[in-house]
Amino acid sequence: MIEALLDGASCVTVGRWVGGGWAGGGAVPADQILALEELYYDTGGAGWRNNNNWLNGRDPCSPGHEWFGLYKANAVVPCGEKGIEAIVFAENGLKGTLPDVLDVFRELVSFVISDDVGVRGSLPASLFDAPQLSFLSLTGTKLSGTIPRNICNVTQALVSLTIMNPILGFGRVGGSFPSEIGKCSKLTTLAFKYTAFTSPLPSEIGELVSLRDIIFEVAIVGDYWPFPTWICNLVGAKSLVLSVGYLNSSLPSCLGNLRIVQEVTLYDNNLTGELPVGISKMSSLSTLRLNANGFTGRLPPEYGVLRKLQFLSLSGNLLSGELPASYGRLSDMKEIRLSTNQFTGTVPDSWGSWTSVSKIHLDNNRLSGTLKPTVFCNVTTIVGLNLAINSFTGTVPACLTELPRLRDLLLGHNDMVGTLPDMSASALVEVDFTANRFSERLPNLSLTTQMAFFGGNLFTGTIPASYSNIRGGYSLSVANNQLSGTIPRELLGFARILDFSNNKFTGLVDDAICNDLYFNLLGNPGLLCPLPSCCQFGQGGMGEVVFRGCSDDCKMLWAPYDDDDHSDHYGVGRWELTLLVFGGACLVLSCAVVLMATAWGCSAPREPSQLAYCSVGDRPVPRFSAECVPNLPGAEEYARAQQFSHNLN
Repeated sequence: MIEALLDGASCVTVGRWVGGGWAGGGAVPADQILALEELYYDTGGAGWRNNNNWLNGRDPCSPGHEWFGLYKANAVVPCGEKGIEAIVFAENGLKGTLPDVLDVFRELVSFVISDDVGVRGSLPASLFDAPQLSFLSLTGTKLSGTIPRNICNVTQALVSLTIMNPILGFGRVGGSFPSEIGKCSKLTTLAFKYTAFTSPLPSEIGELVSLRDIIFEVAIVGDYWPFPTWICNLVGAKSLVLSVGYLNSSLPSCLGNLRIVQEVTLYDNNLTGELPVGISKMSSLSTLRLNANGFTGRLPPEYGVLRKLQFLSLSGNLLSGELPASYGRLSDMKEIRLSTNQFTGTVPDSWGSWTSVSKIHLDNNRLSGTLKPTVFCNVTTIVGLNLAINSFTGTVPACLTELPRLRDLLLGHNDMVGTLPDMSASALVEVDFTANRFSERLPNLSLTTQMAFFGGNLFTGTIPASYSNIRGGYSLSVANNQLSGTIPRELLGFARILDFSNNKFTGLVDDAICNDLYFNLLGNPGLLCPLPSCCQFGQGGMGEVVFRGCSDDCKMLWAPYDDDDHSDHYGVGRWELTLLVFGGACLVLSCAVVLMATAWGCSAPREPSQLAYCSVGDRPVPRFSAECVPNLPGAEEYARAQQFSHNLN
């Protein structure tokens, strides 16, 4: 196409063609300028966020008038007398296809398009014929098609190849990965993410002795394949990421050949068998992520020699046995995640010697013993401690809540007892003590608290007055305890979740609770709830509203939702709007959600406004009157004050 445009052409839109060059003595050949013009029009150049100097009639590299996005190689400075060495666009609003004429850029070293999701169409094969191309990076686009088999036929200088499609969208580079990749002898980086290759990676990759980073993350679709043993040949590799979802064998023992590798990430596959002891030979290893697989057996104590290890994630496997005491020697450890396995025994005392760890996640195992201050309180750098869903016993040491950086303390679903320590001076943001046997009073909380879960214990007494001082949209659950007294008005109106169900609360609930996103007041026969108007028909259909009876326990609730991170804390997870009035027939209404009604001693309401009434005999009686709810303290006074301020009709 470019040749056709040049034949017989005396001028083009970007300048004047004079005797083999652009008027003014430009450095960029005419065929390259025409290719740039195609790129501009094919990708909607007029709508780019930055199209400075494009098609200005001057040479693209004319000093002071350089076209935006054209640079010298390996430097973000405008192109110069050597011509165009780099084409780089990042979030520049490109929309359209890349022209298949890019082989004309004979001096091009780098071609980068980043986070321009409007770029679509096939991967241009000509790009791989640019003879000097060393760095090719296409990330955040919707390009599709296959890696051309001409790769490195001409472009033998290729050093880095990175293609990462968006996580969502239809564009996917994929198909069969070409074995011709073995010709790219200078390649150091091979990175693909959210692509769709449909065949095993070719063994020729194992011949690329210069390869340092090999990354295939969510990049393969199709059948399950065994772990590629040719990986063991890449002894110069520093990063190995094969999180493709389709590897289903055990790890080869030769993996220990990668002595200088710094990251091994193989999460979310179907890898099985025991963890290879050979990994302990990776003396430079800082990151080991093998989570979400099917590994069995013990956690090798031999890994305790990996002195540079900082991030260890083995969550979501079938590992068992005791936690190795040798890991206490991992002085650089920052995060250790061993959740959802079958580990038993206690947490080793030696783990208390860590001086830089920020997160310890041991939840959902079979661990036991007490929380020794010599282990957990010595780790002063810790930010998140998750020991939930185990069999820990004993009390919570006060020094744990005094750790200066601790933000998340999750101890739910254990067998711990006693009184919780005061937390008013802590830095805690989230605490979970659900389903233990803690007793006596609720602890004071810090003003930094955003989520607090105390459900399923033996707490007594009232809600501490200090809870009313906390602001920040936090969630509070005290369900299934033996708490009493009134619910402070100051606690209402700003929370995501309030769950006071199944306690012994009494008195009147201020209708400020209507401003909370979800609330649950069931199981407190002594409570009088606010009018139903604040949650008519489900307030968007995201909760469950229940009216139980029209006698001594008129109730209303927003049921808490099932949060991915905290699904253990709540027992309700349906999204229908339900009206329950015991002892009668069920009435189903539909207004974005489902309404169900049953009658017990009162007639089922026919209109939302009638929900403010119950029947005494054949008479409709305002729900807030003492005649309707005679056993609630203060009901008559409340009725007089509220009956006409709310819209009962």
